[in-house]
Amino acid sequence: MIITLTTVENQKNNTNINGTLIDLKECETSLRNAYNIPENEYLFIKKIDIIQDGMKIPKIEYDVYYKSHEQNGTRLKRLNISEVCSENSIDLSIPIILPENLDKLNMSAEYYNDICNPTTSEKGTDISLNDRRKMFVENNETICQEDCYFSEYDRVNQRATCSCKAKDSAPSFIDMNINITKIYQQFKDIKNIINLNILKCYKKLFFLEGIKNNICFFLIFPFIIFHIIVIIIFYCNQEKKLYKKIKDIKFAIKNWHLVKKEEKKLETQITKSEIKTKKNEDNSKSRTRNFFKTKKHKKIKTTLLKKVTKLI
Repeated sequence: MIITLTTVENQKNNTNINGTLIDLKECETSLRNAYNIPENEYLFIKKIDIIQDGMKIPKIEYDVYYKSHEQNGTRLKRLNISEVCSENSIDLSIPIILPENLDKLNMSAEYYNDICNPTTSEKGTDISLNDRRKMFVENNETICQEDCYFSEYDRVNQRATCSCKAKDSAPSFIDMNINITKIYQQFKDIKNIINLNILKCYKKLFFLEGIKNNICFFLIFPFIIFHIIVIIIFYCNQEKKLYKKIKDIKFAIKNWHLVKKEEKKLETQITKSEIKTKKNEDNSKSRTRNFFKTKKHKKIKTTLLKKVTKLI
């Protein structure tokens, strides 16, 4: 490891230094306001670069101090970065030579986060996002430590800039290493349940390059044409019938009060008819009773006459 004691001003945009640089940005202002430190007083940085086997970049740990007025200003007091600068970010500048294509080195690039971004393996097949991310971690392609994101690359000075969450250094030297697992977890979370998200890549399919290499397109295309023909036939045959039904429905909605009026009129006619029918039934029953009553009287009278005649 390399331990450096320097000042905030000395670290700002000082490309003449061969090692790593730290730019506190808004965090410097937050620290000065929180601890009432004037602009003309120095802020000191203790920077530790940990060289890790197999990694392209060092792990950078840092703490910020200022001269305390206690004991005649002979002591440095450590500032609480994690608490004061929780809403701020800092920049880490790392000297490194990178190739022309930065996509495979930038974990924020579309190559690792856009499901519609195609790439081809050595066997000619596409590489899924998960496999790309695993390869990024396993091959140690990262150019920024955990809690940091690659922001830009200066090809003139050959420096990569990483935007990082402001925080204090690890409490133990054992924890001062690049956490590969945490880097893998930093990838954007793409929810792709049963590959539904792949549907948003339809534009890739309908380009000539996407069509000519897609065998399934030529298998499905006849079915698409068949469905289009069926829809046209159905439309031509059923259009007039559907139009008439829709027209009748619209007429009924507009003239609903006339429909209700006709319903009441019909109900009145049915009621009158039922009353008339009932009266006819009652008259018929009355005539029937009278008939049977007269016939019975005649029968009784005849019987009595017969009895009287016999007695005589």
